[in-house]
Amino acid sequence: MAAEILPSEGSIDRRTVLRGAAIGGGVVALGGMLTACGSQGSAGAGGTVPTGKVALSKVPVGGGIVLPAQNVAITQPTAGEYKVFDGNCTHQNCPVSEVTNDGIKCPCHSGYYDPSTGAAIAGPPKDPLKEVPFHIEGNELVFGS
Repeated sequence: MAAEILPSEGSIDRRTVLRGAAIGGGVVALGGMLTACGSQGSAGAGGTVPTGKVALSKVPVGGGIVLPAQNVAITQPTAGEYKVFDGNCTHQNCPVSEVTNDGIKCPCHSGYYDPSTGAAIAGPPKDPLKEVPFHIEGNELVFGS
């Protein structure tokens, strides 16, 4: 007669191992999704000030533009008054996408910022966009210097 092998008191059965693996895999997947949502863009995350320049004629009065490559939003709330903002949403660091009649838009969670002040005005963001220093050289707006 063969001896029956019984699990010892401290041993782990196959079901417990599989359950732990499934939970661990879910945690890893969730962590990856959260990282993807919060890691887009670079200026706000790393503290780097975006730099570049744009022709003043490209920035409409009462509106603005987003320069994705430089990660900034540039607005002209009234004629001759310019503002430059970091292009990362303060909610989860997603890049802003455009300047609309509603404000500077973050497409990730429908956040909007005031184009005159950078203040959060709609959606989940609570903090304002960071202002980027700039100056005017002839017919160009030079930012980040």
